[in-house]
Amino acid sequence: MARMALLSLADEAVRASVDARLQLDGITVTDAAGHDVPETIDVLVLDFRSPAPRRFIGSDPAEWFTGVHAALTAPFQLIRSAAPALSRSGAGRIVLIGRGWSAAGDADSTASAAVHGAAIALMKTLARDLGPAGITVNKVAMPSGRVDTTAAAAAVSYLASPLAGATTGQILSVGRGGELRP
Repeated sequence: MARMALLSLADEAVRASVDARLQLDGITVTDAAGHDVPETIDVLVLDFRSPAPRRFIGSDPAEWFTGVHAALTAPFQLIRSAAPALSRSGAGRIVLIGRGWSAAGDADSTASAAVHGAAIALMKTLARDLGPAGITVNKVAMPSGRVDTTAAAAAVSYLASPLAGATTGQILSVGRGGELRP
């Protein structure tokens, strides 16, 4: 039986590259438009979008928190909706794509860094919480600027594969640059 992946990726180049690579792997790909989750899926690939850059000092706290909340809510809801279907798969995979720790290096990035730090914490705790249901949860981190979509797609391909069954709670950094952090 063919495996099925659900994608929710804002960057069209990344989405096209991941889509093509997963199809090469024999995985049927569908878009998560509207966040409707099919009854059976094996792989969920999604991203965390960064809120608009804003200075921390002098910014309206309500706007800052609204941006962070909005960036975290949609991925959280999609993961929560997909978890039962991924559990039924018996070998479900959740692959998050985002900036990772590199978001903290940008100017006026406190909101963005908060979102991407929260995404890492969510990935690590979901790996623990969903592991007993047969679901692995990992993150592909891409630095800002030059996005190597081929490398990102290869990382997603590996994490979605049966070979990655024991890989969970991990960050795979692709592309160039950025310092390594915990």
